[in-house]
Parts: sequence; C-alpha cells; structure tokens
Amino acid sequence: MSVVEFPQLIDRGCGLDVHKDNVVASIRGKGLAEEKRTFLTFTNDLEELKVWLSSHNITHIAMESTGTPSRMFIGIGRSDRYITFLKTFLKLYWSILGI
Repeated sequence: MSVVEFPQLIDRGCGLDVHKDNVVASIRGKGLAEEKRTFLTFTNDLEELKVWLSSHNITHIAMESTGTPSRMFIGIGRSDRYITFLKTFLKLYWSILGI
C-alpha cells in the first residue's frame, strides 16, 4: 500500500472528533510531536482541552462529528445536556481562536 503525503499548510492544527461522551483531539504541527488526547464533555474537561490546545499554540481547529451531537448544529437535537455541551464547546473554540 502506498502512502500519500500532503504538504502541511497550517503551522499548528488540531483535529477534533466529537462523540456523545468525549472529544478526541489530535494535534500536529511545526515543532510539535503528533499527540492525541481524549477529553470528557463536561465543562471542566473542555476547559482542560482549551488549556492543552493553548499551551501548544494551536491556531486552527477542524471538527468532525457524525452522531447525535452533530445534529444539534442544525437544531434537531432535544437534549439540554447536548445543547449545554455545544454552547460550552463553541465558546471555548472561539476563545482559543481569539474570536
């Protein structure tokens, strides 16, 4: 099997895979060792995610979500827990990027 390499266009990035009970974050970039960590979806854990990303000077975040939490973005979900999670997550996301 051949491996396809792509040039890295972003100096320091993070990919997030969002699940119902956790968020898996993988960082990569210039001067960084590739690292993956899993965080729970409670506010304190998302704050820990923010601190971890900030400590590595992450500048870009890409998120993947295919389950129930992703439906919240288009207003289908009904759970207050998911709404609270996503509001908290988006606030942290925006604060990491300085928005």
